[in-house]
Amino acid sequence: MRRERSIREFAPGRKVRGFAYNGQVPGPLIEAEVGDEIEVNLRNNLFQATTIHWHGIRVPAERIRVPAEMDGTEAVQAPVEPGETFVYRFVVPDAGTHWYHAHTNEPTRTISLKALMHEGHHQRVDPVRVGELQVRELVNETGQDHPFHLHGFFFQVLQENGRAPTDLAWKDTVNVPRKTQSRIAWLPDDRTGEWMYHCHVLVHHAMGMMAHFAVVP
Repeated sequence: MRRERSIREFAPGRKVRGFAYNGQVPGPLIEAEVGDEIEVNLRNNLFQATTIHWHGIRVPAERIRVPAEMDGTEAVQAPVEPGETFVYRFVVPDAGTHWYHAHTNEPTRTISLKALMHEGHHQRVDPVRVGELQVRELVNETGQDHPFHLHGFFFQVLQENGRAPTDLAWKDTVNVPRKTQSRIAWLPDDRTGEWMYHCHVLVHHAMGMMAHFAVVP
């Protein structure tokens, strides 16, 4: 798969320059069945480093000894420099519709989303242990919505502003509206390594609304 520059016409006569996979946006559709092994050889034809983050995919530990290295963030993988290649390889663990995107050079206990924004990039929080239930309050004191995204794991929303949701569902992203809070719970499995969470409004991510953490034995 090539990461390269392209020109896209988003309206008649109106074009914009941007980055694409194999010259198209969205990138090529990848179809597979549960249990299939995916291998993607990424070639970086850009003028800056890049990666691929497999959004929503649980990279399974039984096929890769250090599964976090396939997560596609700069904390766990050296970015693929211009002209270089990197092979992503993992077994598809779950059925579903997922997506992939770069995770470099982005327009770059209680979790305070406001504090995350103002404390700078690459914050590090306490590690979590395999098998220990994690319950977190996502507190949004700002005047904007913030979609909270957890890499590598799925969680359930237990409360939204003190009220239980109508339906429980497994998610890796939940929107936290302005001046509200949500409670989530998740269980780290045996995929030890470096992971992260962040706001999925990329300009907020770039302002520092992100943090790294380790899953340890």
